[in-house]
Formats: sequence, structure tokens, C-alpha cells
Amino acid sequence: MMKLDLRGFGRPKNEGAWRLAWHIAEAHRGDIHGFSAVSRIDPMLIERVLRGEVIPGDGLALTIWAAGGARINKLDFQMPLRSVRWYDRPRTRHAERRAA
Repeated sequence: MMKLDLRGFGRPKNEGAWRLAWHIAEAHRGDIHGFSAVSRIDPMLIERVLRGEVIPGDGLALTIWAAGGARINKLDFQMPLRSVRWYDRPRTRHAERRAA
């Protein structure tokens, strides 16, 4: 089990990383390996996406979207965040409300 630990990451680099962190925390109890098993993405790559070192291209973004249940879309990784901290809860999107 590799727990999500955002200390030392600074602020989220983009909205996609922020939403991905929230999804892992809520849906997988912070277990990066749990998300990795569902998404079939290497845990170290997930950590690099969270750090903002990797901006997912079409294939990786689609895999994250499919495993993230419409919480995270491809364009989120291209949207920088300025005043958001990791522990600020993202707003629910319309598609998430319909699915629930």
C-alpha cells in the first residue's frame, strides 16, 4: 500500500492533479496502489502526474478519466491553479451529480 502523501508537493500544479488526488483520497482511501490497480497506471507515473512533472497526453488522460469516473478530464491537466491548496475540496461537476 502506497498512501497518498502530498507534503512537499507545494500547491497543485494543475486542476487535473488536484482532482486526481481527491479521487484517490475519496474512492481509494488514499491508496495510490488501489488506483493503480483499477487504472493499470504505474504508481510512480501517478505520483509524477500529481507533482505536475507529467502532463497526460490523450491515452493517459483517457485512462485516468475512465478510472476517475468523470471527475477528471483531459483539459483539467492544462488548467493551472493559483489559489487552491491540496486539501480544498473541488466542486462537484454536473456529470458527477447525474451519475450519483
